[in-house]
Amino acid sequence: MRILISNGTLRRRSGTECYAMDLGVGLRDRGHEIVFFSPRLGASAQELKALGFQVTDCLSEIGTPPDLIHGQHTVPALRAACAFPEAPLVYICHDALSPADAPTPAFLTDQYAAVDHLTARRIEEEVGVSRADVEIFGNVVDTTQFTCRVHFAESPRRALIYSGSTRSVSHFEAIRSACAKIGLPLDEAGERANGFFDHPEKLLPNYDIVFCKARCAMEAMATGAYVILIGDNGMGPAINRSNVADLRLKNFGREALACDCTESYILSRIRAFDSEEAKEMAEWTHAYLSQKGWLDQVEATYKALITVRAKRDLLRELPLGARLKYKDWRLRLDTKSQRLECAQLSGAAKFIDRVSFQCGKLFRKHKK
Repeated sequence: MRILISNGTLRRRSGTECYAMDLGVGLRDRGHEIVFFSPRLGASAQELKALGFQVTDCLSEIGTPPDLIHGQHTVPALRAACAFPEAPLVYICHDALSPADAPTPAFLTDQYAAVDHLTARRIEEEVGVSRADVEIFGNVVDTTQFTCRVHFAESPRRALIYSGSTRSVSHFEAIRSACAKIGLPLDEAGERANGFFDHPEKLLPNYDIVFCKARCAMEAMATGAYVILIGDNGMGPAINRSNVADLRLKNFGREALACDCTESYILSRIRAFDSEEAKEMAEWTHAYLSQKGWLDQVEATYKALITVRAKRDLLRELPLGARLKYKDWRLRLDTKSQRLECAQLSGAAKFIDRVSFQCGKLFRKHKK
C-alpha cells in the first residue's frame, strides 16, 4: 500500500510526531510505501528525509495518489482527505481536549481511531459514532531502541523531568523544590528546558526517577526508570504492578493525572522508590508495549479499508460554488480561488475556525 501520514508539525520530538514516525518506519519495514505530509516542517522532517522518506508540506507535490490516509490533527487530515477523495481516511485522535485534534466529520472519515479510552469518548460524543466502532491504536515503544538497563540503583541518584508540557510551570517548581529538599540532582528536558533529547534512548538509562506522562512515560519505563506521572492537569501515581494495567487504558496520560502537584506529594512518591518495581515495569513494557502487536492491528485495519469505497465520493458530486452542510461543518468549493473551504462552527457561531486550502485536483474534476 501507498500510505499518506499527516501530522500538524514535523519539527521536534512531540508525542504525535514520534508516533507518526515510528508508524511510518514500521510500515515501511513491512513493505509499504510511506509519504509524510505536514504544513510545518523542521528537524523531524529532515530526519525522515535522511531515512529516505518522501516528506512534503505541499499536497500537489505528492505525485502518485495514496491508497490510504492515516490522518493525525484535524486540519492536515482534512486537507489530505479532500485532496485525495478516493483514498480512505483513518483519523486518529491523540488528545481529548485540543482543538487541533478535533475529530474529522463522519462524512469524510472511513475509520476512527484513538490512543486511549478518553480520546475514544471524545470521538463518540463529538461525532456520534459508537465506541465499539472506534479502534484503539495506543502508544507503544520501540523496544529495540529503548532497552532496559543492566544495573538498578537501590536508592535514586538522579531524577529527570521529561515532558513536552509548556504550561506546567508551578508543577515543575514543586518538583525542583522537592528534589532540592532531599538533595536529589534533577535535570530537565522538554519544551521549557533545552528541548527534547535527540536520542532519549541513550540518556534515559542515566536517570533512576523520571517525571513524565504518556509516550515519554513508556519510553522511560522501557529503560528501567521509576516513573512518576505528571502533566498539565496535575500528578498521577508512580507506575507499579498494581496500577499499570489501568494506567495503560488511560495512555498514562491526562485521565491518570488526578492528584494536586504539591511538594509533599512529590516527596512521598520519591521516598516510595523501589528498584524492583522499576525492573518489573521495564519487563512489562517490553512484553506488552512493543511495536509488533500495534503494527499488526494498524495494518489489518488498513487492509480491510482499502477494499471499501471511500466516503468522499460525495465530494465529486458537489457543484461548483455549492455549500455542503453536515452537523456543525460547512464545506464550499470556491469557483474563483479554486479552493475548498472547510469551516467548523461551535455554539451559536461564536467560534469559527476556517481552513482554506488548495484543492486543485478536486477542482479540476468538477471543472470538467
